[in-house]
Amino acid sequence: MNNNDELISKCLDTLEPKWLSAVVAVITDDGVEFELFSKTANVHEQVVLLSTVSAGSVVELDKLLGSDN
Repeated sequence: MNNNDELISKCLDTLEPKWLSAVVAVITDDGVEFELFSKTANVHEQVVLLSTVSAGSVVELDKLLGSDN
């Protein structure tokens, strides 16, 4: 993934000026890469964000796959 954290932070500012933490994911020929960006050093906020994304991803995958779970 891009190592220019400042550029990515500016892009996130453009998308959502009030952002505190964000997960950026990309799909390449080598698979999926993701990175966590945060304006704060608050690890708790980052864990909550990752947990929320994980739970949301499971729900969305179930919908896409037509799972009855």
